[in-house]
Amino acid sequence: MRSKSFVTDLLRTGRFFVFAAMAVCSVTACSSDDDGDGGDGGNGSSSFEVPKYEADAAKYVVNDADENMESIELTASGNYIVTLRDSQAGMPPATVKTPKTITIGGHKVPVPELMKSACVSEARTRHYSNIAYGKYTKTGPDSYNLAGFGTVTVTRDSQGRAMSLTIAVNGGAPKDVRVTQQNADINSAKSNMLCRTWTLNGYRAIQKINGRTIIDFKGKTLRDIFNQLRDYAKAHDEEFDPSEWVFEESEYNVIGAKQIIFTKTGTYMVLYEDDQLAVSTWKWQNEAAGILRYSWNPNDFYDEWTSGEVYVRFLDNTCLLGDVEIDEEDGFKYEMGLYYIMNEAK
Repeated sequence: MRSKSFVTDLLRTGRFFVFAAMAVCSVTACSSDDDGDGGDGGNGSSSFEVPKYEADAAKYVVNDADENMESIELTASGNYIVTLRDSQAGMPPATVKTPKTITIGGHKVPVPELMKSACVSEARTRHYSNIAYGKYTKTGPDSYNLAGFGTVTVTRDSQGRAMSLTIAVNGGAPKDVRVTQQNADINSAKSNMLCRTWTLNGYRAIQKINGRTIIDFKGKTLRDIFNQLRDYAKAHDEEFDPSEWVFEESEYNVIGAKQIIFTKTGTYMVLYEDDQLAVSTWKWQNEAAGILRYSWNPNDFYDEWTSGEVYVRFLDNTCLLGDVEIDEEDGFKYEMGLYYIMNEAK
């Protein structure tokens, strides 16, 4: 079992109660055959429209060493992610809170606390100690309004390559910065389906043996999943002990995600329900099998504390991200774990 999990990153909670509960729930009886939940390696039966700003999606990396802004990324779904080198310079007026920490792989990792925006509420933007995130609209051929942050205009050379950005932060004086447009190297049919903004809408606990479904529970919260697993164990386990089935909010520290973003430049971002935000990187490990790797260290995708793998499945108009164990032993193939049910954010 991996020591680092996508659950920890996405929800800041333990994964082990799910696996332990499902292990207890294991029985020899089977239910239905594979119901087409995307076991084909993630292709599923889904079809997604091209995101509104697919042609504008780009990440601009600032080349000026003395410039506080590190990069600006415009996503295919119309979100922007501005990363700063310094914690506050260049940001709209805000009040900074004391940073909190989260536990990742047994280590305390600081997470930038939300900076309350001084912008109008309808901007729907969130400002952090070194990241600004919100919606953008296109105002010209290469001009954009980043709601709650400012305006950006791209200047290109005769070959169409980005040379500089003209940035005006919240009505301030325009400033030109030299940039390089990062390559969108993650580009394929499956990447086209994944790389957009998602809203987390629920969870799905699955256990299969040789493709036959033993357990398939869906719920809006982890507590819903836990309760279904408990009820199943009560009905099928002769040694069921109710004292072992207590869901402690304080123990699991369940904090869900509001939005998840994947981009073709390798950005993976999570906006949590408590308005904290984390930005990581991702790449395909085995695209044909629907397996991606994520890492909080862009220089090491295989560090046991800062990286992990996730199964990606598409079904109808949903994306399933799975913290799943898939093993084969003695002629049996086992699949067990938790999927996150996501719908495209509109």
